[in-house]
Formats: sequence, structure tokens, C-alpha cells
Amino acid sequence: MSTTLYTPRRLEDGSLRYLEDATLRVLETPAAVEIGIDDDDLDYNIVSGSFATGGTTLQLGYDGIDPRNVLLRFIASEAIAQGSTFSDAKLTIVPAETKNTSGYTITIEAAEATNPSMPADQTTADAITWTTAVASGNFGSCVDGTPADSPSLTSVLNEVSAGRAIAAGEAILLRVKLDNGTDSLAFAANEHASYAAARLSATFDAAVPTKAPVLFRRSPRFWRPMSGVR
Repeated sequence: MSTTLYTPRRLEDGSLRYLEDATLRVLETPAAVEIGIDDDDLDYNIVSGSFATGGTTLQLGYDGIDPRNVLLRFIASEAIAQGSTFSDAKLTIVPAETKNTSGYTITIEAAEATNPSMPADQTTADAITWTTAVASGNFGSCVDGTPADSPSLTSVLNEVSAGRAIAAGEAILLRVKLDNGTDSLAFAANEHASYAAARLSATFDAAVPTKAPVLFRRSPRFWRPMSGVR
């Protein structure tokens, strides 16, 4: 819901008026919202740098020869003001195989840039400024075709939100890594014919815009704003 703030103003004729100051979005009880659906994705070999695009599944981790990272680009479904506070956030994937990932160490980070595009190669991907905060954990015991949730992305998205606003329609870029041993996990890309693409959902409190108070001084005949204050 939203609420409108009004500030009392004394007009030149001496009358008092309450003038609209700002309209704020108020979340009395923050609710989880889906803030983005996988719009573009790929996986790439971190040794050779080769990119794989257009496939129906994404290979995370060991591909039989080398480890592979996954890049996921989401389009925000609503605006997120700079400074908004996330209390919960997660990435939901649909595994394309049954596998227990409980012993895995998967890390997820986000690009700091505003409206990042999908990198064209590994050099570009590595040059991106990624969040210092990372989500670390696993997707638990995965079942082919059954959605699975990532470890919490709260600290990752809070770092992004602290640095910039995210307008509706702008992108959020995540990098998912699993490079220990021969662990691996395949999950649905957005081109998959029957499995849903990855989703990014979160619970957050929208930052409240603030305005400096308007100061008034008394004149013999009427109130007027102090010089230089609007």
C-alpha cells in the first residue's frame, strides 16, 4: 500500500495549509516477491574460457574435464530503491538430474554494475566487479524436475542495493560457481522445453525517501520560507 505525507506550510496571507510532501510505498508486513525470471543464461569452462549458450541445461561444476561456472541474468519485475533492506532472498533452480548436493560448496555472487549485460567471453566476465558478499552452501538433495532453493542471497542483494537502485526492467546478473573436485549439477536453462527457468525471489523493505524540513521565519506581516530553503 502507499501513504501520502503532508507538511504544514504558512502561506503569505497567514493561512495554514498542508501541502503534499511525498508519496511513499509502505510495506506493513514484507512479503516474498519474485523479482526476476532467468532472461538469459550460459555456462563456461573456467580453464579454456569456452562459452556454451542456447542449450536446454546448464552444467555447474565438473564437466568431465574442467569446472564450469554459470551466469544467470534476471530482469527485475519491480523497482527496488537504493538502500532497500533484504531480509530473505534465494535463487530457485529446477535440477535436470537427481543428485545430493549436500556436501557441495556452491558460491553465488552478483554484478555491482547498473543494468549489467551478459558478458560475451570469460575475459569480460572476469573483469566485472562482483559483490564482496557471496552466498555459500548448496541446493540440498536435488530431484530431477523438482525446484530446489539456493543458500540465502540476502547479503549479496543487500550489497547491490546499498550501491544502486534497480529500476523495473533492469537486469541483475548472478555468477554461480562450483569448482571443487569432480562435483557437478545440471539444471534447466531458460530454453528448456518442460522445466521452468531459474527464478530470483526476495523479501525486502523498500527504502523510504526523506526530505529535509522546510524552515520558516516570522515577518511582521506573514510567514515566508527562509532564503535559500525550498
